[in-house]
Amino acid sequence: MTESLELLSHYRQVKNPNPVFTPREGKKTLPFCRKLMAKAEGFTSRFDFSIHVAFLRSLGKRHRMPPLLRRRAIDALLQAMCFHYDPLANRVQRSITNMAIECRLATESKSGNLSITRATRALKFLAELGLITYQTGI
Repeated sequence: MTESLELLSHYRQVKNPNPVFTPREGKKTLPFCRKLMAKAEGFTSRFDFSIHVAFLRSLGKRHRMPPLLRRRAIDALLQAMCFHYDPLANRVQRSITNMAIECRLATESKSGNLSITRATRALKFLAELGLITYQTGI
């Protein structure tokens, strides 16, 4: 019964409610990055993520846990960031637009404009938590 309800349910808010990071065909990464990806899997459903959000609540910067769809976007983007992470340069060697496309978080309008709002909001939230440094316009 619940399986049939899940198949019929859909989201009006977003086109892809379950984003998943899929690297390009033939793209490889370091074994260290694969281990990072394994550790980051399901990060938003763990206790330490809740602790980070509770700390922001105590500072008065947030009032509640981020919505489920944003938490799913954060999980997918974390996988992409771990995959493209360069430990020698200590930065992610991929643009936000490309990561949003690989995670299927980017949407294209009828006029052909690409929107990466879900990805940028998820990254801004991670920066708000202090887990990443996120700079735009540089």
